[in-house]
Amino acid sequence: ARTVICGQCDLSPGECANNVCANNVCSIQFLEDTECRASAGPCDAPETCTSDSSDCGTNAFFAHGENSISNECAPYLCDGNGPDCPTGCEMNADCVEGLVCINNECSDSMVAVPAGEFWRGCNASVDADCGTDESPYTSVHLDAFLMDKYEVTASEYKMCVDAGACTYNGNNTVSSRTFNVTGAENHPINFVSWDDANSFCQWAQKRLPSEAEWEKAARGIDGNIFPWGNTPVSCEYAVMFDGCGTFATMAVGSKASGLSPYGGYDMAGNVWEWTMDWYQSNYYTSSPLSNPQGP
Repeated sequence: ARTVICGQCDLSPGECANNVCANNVCSIQFLEDTECRASAGPCDAPETCTSDSSDCGTNAFFAHGENSISNECAPYLCDGNGPDCPTGCEMNADCVEGLVCINNECSDSMVAVPAGEFWRGCNASVDADCGTDESPYTSVHLDAFLMDKYEVTASEYKMCVDAGACTYNGNNTVSSRTFNVTGAENHPINFVSWDDANSFCQWAQKRLPSEAEWEKAARGIDGNIFPWGNTPVSCEYAVMFDGCGTFATMAVGSKASGLSPYGGYDMAGNVWEWTMDWYQSNYYTSSPLSNPQGP
């Protein structure tokens, strides 16, 4: 299982209100060597300024940090130490590279997949093993969303069970199970049903990804076969069906070479993952080309 949060994106140009006017886009910014100040002008007509904050108007100022926006006036430019500095974040742009904004806190637990087109289905130009249910090979648009960086771990799922929001009805005897097994706490949870996965997502205040969201997060926009490209699969890139000789799962994130284009781990190998959609063999022939949700 893996969870997503939808609709994470920057604001469009327009009036800044209490946000920062930065390169004609409204957004909260957290910059170094600065303090919090009050509001500047609208995004479509930013004031310019020098190092003298009086050029910006009342309580606005020139940001001079390492990541500053040169010669533009803006409110709430701070390093978190100013007298009126907001804490946390409101959008992904508020966080440093590699982090995303979740519940107003910058986190490395999820990756951002931007809005736009990607190629869904089997790309026969690079894949000689296309199935009929993977056709046609079509460009599909998805809104922006966040995807878990790692598969849901056994310890995370146990937290849900302990909270009374999930149950574990999987195999308790097979040696490859991960639930409540010492040493497998950071392995992906296995032997869970779709209903189990959905209950976990609800408990985590997230949801399962659509099949299209999962596919884009896994392979990117270029129609590659695997998250890492078109190089044949091996234990360098993924935890193979036999556990690469261990006949078991491995800790999530064990195969850094198999990273997806957006930074997701284990999107090939380790365990199979549930999506929100139900399966229909000919769905691609009638699927919407924008944000498909499955049959």
